[in-house]
Amino acid sequence: MPEWSNGLVLKTSVPATVPWVRIPPSPHFVHELYEWKQNAGCPDGYPPLVGLIINFKNMNMFKPNKATSVKEYFDMLSPERKEPMEFMDKFIKKTAPSLKPVYAYNMPGYGMFKYKNYKGEIIDWPTVSLASQKNYISLYVCAVENGEYIAEKNAKELGKVSVGKSCIRFKKVEDLNLDVLTKVLKSAEKSPGLVGVGASAKK
Repeated sequence: MPEWSNGLVLKTSVPATVPWVRIPPSPHFVHELYEWKQNAGCPDGYPPLVGLIINFKNMNMFKPNKATSVKEYFDMLSPERKEPMEFMDKFIKKTAPSLKPVYAYNMPGYGMFKYKNYKGEIIDWPTVSLASQKNYISLYVCAVENGEYIAEKNAKELGKVSVGKSCIRFKKVEDLNLDVLTKVLKSAEKSPGLVGVGASAKK
């Protein structure tokens, strides 16, 4: 297995002829990985992101797409998935108008904040973003109040959803408590950022 000075080593679920790939960890991925580890019975805490082998079959967020804009992203979706995604797009823009729509990191995003990545580089990261997964929709809310992720803080009131650190997963819009989600999004406008992975940079 190749050795890397940093980053994440992944192996696909396809035949061994496919080469190893190195994907630098993003905030969303690290949170997904943390929850994956917990479900697998691994020790608590973020793992050292070196030489770790993950099967893509269990990590839907890296599903490739050829879209280069929000419109192209939505146009690639099935009608059944496109309808709730477009609803969420309009809902986010209406609820948090100061979060400017962008297409970033292969996802529709809303608002950007400065983030220090694992290399120590200051980059722009979406405050809120949407992703169509195989079996559900992911709504990422990178926002913190008093050291707690706002999504996780409101998890019990968000409806019939699965909530991680900054990720809200749901199958149908009807499963969401939109009143509570409104509160979450408005808070995200005021307090974008991350904890536990790198650091949010001061503007």
